[in-house]
Amino acid sequence: MSLLFSVVIPVLDMADTIGPCLDGLLAQSLPSSRYEILVVDNGSTDGTPDVVSRYPVRLLHERAPGACNARNAGIAAARGAFIAFTDADCVPSRGWLAAFARAVADDQCDIAAGSLAVLDPGQSVLSRYSAALGQYDPERTLAHPTFPYAPTGNLCVRRSLFDAVGPFSPAFPTYDAAEFFWRLKQRGPIRARVERRALVFYRTRNSVRAFVKQNFGYGLGAGRLLRQAAGRHVGTSRAALRSFHTRVRDVQAIAQSDAAGSLRRSAAFIGLHLLRETAIATGFIAATLRDA
Repeated sequence: MSLLFSVVIPVLDMADTIGPCLDGLLAQSLPSSRYEILVVDNGSTDGTPDVVSRYPVRLLHERAPGACNARNAGIAAARGAFIAFTDADCVPSRGWLAAFARAVADDQCDIAAGSLAVLDPGQSVLSRYSAALGQYDPERTLAHPTFPYAPTGNLCVRRSLFDAVGPFSPAFPTYDAAEFFWRLKQRGPIRARVERRALVFYRTRNSVRAFVKQNFGYGLGAGRLLRQAAGRHVGTSRAALRSFHTRVRDVQAIAQSDAAGSLRRSAAFIGLHLLRETAIATGFIAATLRDA
């Protein structure tokens, strides 16, 4: 039976989390003969390669920094008809690949996007906020009117699509999936579907500083992609601010969610939401100024 999936995992200094990720992948309900696992180390110095070497997986090395470059190295070495992506700090559910297999059994499906759930959502306010926000909901991201995409933490792509439009762009280190989907969109309709049974658990950022940096990067990538796609110069900052004001209105729903619970936690959620949207808008504007 032919190899159906190549699972590609970029990793950098994730010695503490790569083990649970690989344990989850090796415990899949899909027969092991149907998939391979490729871990692409991006220059770890914390012993990550030593941890990976204990597992029956393919360990690759990519010197060019950035998760995009690591994923691209995995794509180049992959032997499966479909490439499934997850991250080194994620834990796939046992039925993850089996669910993707059901989705791609339809010849009209080129891309399958799975569900992402917070691992241990009760641990911190950041974890609870992330769970309430649902920012990685594939129904939501694929429905974006301008830049539909699905997060690379839980994504399955037909290998031939990379042959057709090229791999991920290192110019978009924090918005690589959206840029890849944009290139696909120029080629024609994107034949993607959401497969919620393909579930992956992810860890949230463990500090406010990392949280802000991540969302600034999202805004920076969005601004760059907008300029590349539409050739906009004047008006990109205004577009960012309009988006900011629209998205801030979501704060009421966040504050009233079940995950918010107490009044004190609701106040924390409001603060985190405003901080997140400010970081995204600032990154968006920075992209305009940097590339002007």
